Amino acid sequence: MKIINGNSLVIYLEVSPQEAFKRLRNMEDRPLIKVRERKQKIEDMLKARKHLYRKYADIIINADGFGSEEVVKKILKKIKYKNLNEVNKC
Repeated sequence: MKIINGNSLVIYLEVSPQEAFKRLRNMEDRPLIKVRERKQKIEDMLKARKHLYRKYADIIINADGFGSEEVVKKILKKIKYKNLNEVNKC
């Protein structure tokens, strides 16, 4: 993770387990969630990973219920804000 964090901007698109399930429920090309209790598996995976996603993210975006265009706008706004803050630190 040091290499990724040192050379890139890590953005975590955070969604609730319900939103993740809604988005992934019909996907058949995701081996980790190709199980009978898909909703529970997604909840368990998010719970186990959330702290790491948050720990390494430079920017966290709440993507729950938002379409891709709205999420992109949120990302660009956060990047602009982050860049302004970094310039002000110099």
